[in-house]
Amino acid sequence: MSYCINPDCQNPQNPDNLQECQDCKNELLIKGRYRLIKPLRRLHLSAYFEVFEVDDGGIPKVLKVLKTNHHQKYTELFEQEAKILTNLTHPGIPKAKPDEDFPYQLKNGRSLRCLVMEKIDGENLEQWLQQNRRISNDLALNWLRQITEILQFVHQNHFFHRDIKPSNIMLKADDEQLVLIDFGTARELTETVVEGRDVTVVYSKGYTAQEQIDGRAVPQSDFFALGRTFVHLLTGQPPGSLKNDPKTKQLIWHHLASDISKPLANLIDKLMAPSVQDRPSDTQIILKQLKKIAPSLPPSRRIPLYRWDVIFRYLIILLVGMFIQRIISGLPDPPVPTSQSCDSPALDVSEIAFSPEGKYLAQVSLDKTVRVFDATQLLNPTSDIKQVDCNSHKDGVVALKFSPDGTKIATASLDGFAGLGNINKNGKVSFKFLPHKTPVVALDFSKDGKYLATVSTDGMVKVWDTNNRNEITKIKFETYVRIVSFSPDGKYLATANLNNKAQVWEWQAHKKGEKAISLPQNDIVAVAFHPTDSKYLATVSADGIAQVWDMTSRKAIANLSLKTYLMAVSFSPNGKHLVITSLKNKAWVWEWEKDSKTAIPLLQDDVVAVAFSPNDGKYLATANADGIVKVWTTNGGHFKTLRDRDSKSLMAVAFNPVDETQLAIASADGKVKIEKLKSANI
Repeated sequence: MSYCINPDCQNPQNPDNLQECQDCKNELLIKGRYRLIKPLRRLHLSAYFEVFEVDDGGIPKVLKVLKTNHHQKYTELFEQEAKILTNLTHPGIPKAKPDEDFPYQLKNGRSLRCLVMEKIDGENLEQWLQQNRRISNDLALNWLRQITEILQFVHQNHFFHRDIKPSNIMLKADDEQLVLIDFGTARELTETVVEGRDVTVVYSKGYTAQEQIDGRAVPQSDFFALGRTFVHLLTGQPPGSLKNDPKTKQLIWHHLASDISKPLANLIDKLMAPSVQDRPSDTQIILKQLKKIAPSLPPSRRIPLYRWDVIFRYLIILLVGMFIQRIISGLPDPPVPTSQSCDSPALDVSEIAFSPEGKYLAQVSLDKTVRVFDATQLLNPTSDIKQVDCNSHKDGVVALKFSPDGTKIATASLDGFAGLGNINKNGKVSFKFLPHKTPVVALDFSKDGKYLATVSTDGMVKVWDTNNRNEITKIKFETYVRIVSFSPDGKYLATANLNNKAQVWEWQAHKKGEKAISLPQNDIVAVAFHPTDSKYLATVSADGIAQVWDMTSRKAIANLSLKTYLMAVSFSPNGKHLVITSLKNKAWVWEWEKDSKTAIPLLQDDVVAVAFSPNDGKYLATANADGIVKVWTTNGGHFKTLRDRDSKSLMAVAFNPVDETQLAIASADGKVKIEKLKSANI
């Protein structure tokens, strides 16, 4: 039996002796070489991908077909997998050759993208568990070592997997060695995304780390999924079905695997620690710990020595590295980030913001840059748009704020520094860099602009004097702080931490050893103070609950249940409405004082950015991954649709604070422009 590759074919099964499909007349021998033998999952299960077993001159292989080229997210995932499998060679990763990644055009002109890869003969570990129930202590040590070595190779080549689970690990039938599959969700380390900016967030219930759910996956997110995978293998129970300790947030599982050695159990707990900083920092640490636990494990698999192209590449890299090291030896440590040339467009835009007077638009990106544009130039699409200024960090920049008076700009970067700069009348920025020990992920100015709060992944919150750049005070939380918000009177700071608690800190009256106030709600992922009244604080949670708190009584005065994982919340400028977004990229508007239990859904999919219009917040703009911007009234009415034909992956939108007819739009590939919304009402 031969199958037709055409996704629209009504009768794709054909006898082996035919050269073209009897139904749609497309060729059955792809590129004159690949014959589709059978689908490896039910056909049309996905709107985007099909997977077949193919015969390549007698050799069984796997063909993955991308059925659409109109969805940026899936195109990026497909290209990423092709890049990994055609460039990395390791016995624990399926092989693919460069010529096995190719486009294929059907007779009707439709274009498909194809990737042929090695077929792993065996079963995945989810299938293995159905027959064997659970693994032993010794087998767990062996398998954990194998997967860690594969991850070591992947991480060293600047990728991480993002979807480790039993169904994505194959056990080869011939030598019972493990192979990590499905690299369609992997990302480059240089593209690490934070604070919900990843439009391809990957989520597998029970296996995915919280920071990855929040759109900020890091290499240690793979370790969390690895630990959860081995809990499943050792207990026979999916980790999503187990409970967490209410105090430590650790998974409760030891009683289901009482025959497992304590050192192994402790290592698995370490892998899936709730806080990133409590997990091993790299694969080498995991392998050293495994060697202590079981020094006589079977020998490791190595990269085959016949792959001289791989060896030569690594030798060249090593020699170049030694040469560079010899040149720079004896020189002092590199300084903190300095300005750089920004001739090429930005990559992986994180955020945009207008200056308060609307004159400048700033843009920060994961390519390390901080760029400032003249807003009037961006309004004119025929002009040659050039940056007014460009500065850089040493790693990706993930957050951006202007001070309320427009004289300063602040940035948060994964390099462990916050930037605080003065802006002159020509838009030039002179930065001073404020140190943290780990990546800085969020910041906020006080309403009077005198203070800047910065937070980092080690749980440190710092408050700085914006005039002299001195650190005024700090508080250390137990875990990763993901967001911070000043109350409008500047008296309080609210934070949301990775332990899913919201805490409010009276920072100016803070004494050493004093604790912040925790709100009595679980699974909180984001907070926001009311823009004009310090009495009110909004929170949203992973269990789908949005609340507004009266901070004088510390009681929730408005409660909304949306029954989905919520990601972010923000007030309109007049404080009357809240916009809420979810993990599934849906958005709602909630008039919380008028109707405390009902929100209006905004009818748009894949929402990745939202922004209120200035002044009274009468309008709301949403942008999605397909390049569509919609403008809504706050009662949920659709007002206007804009389509960015130049880019299908939008990342940010912002209204000009002094002219609500101007809407800035930024795409992931660095394109930024301002649309003029022509209407008598806006």
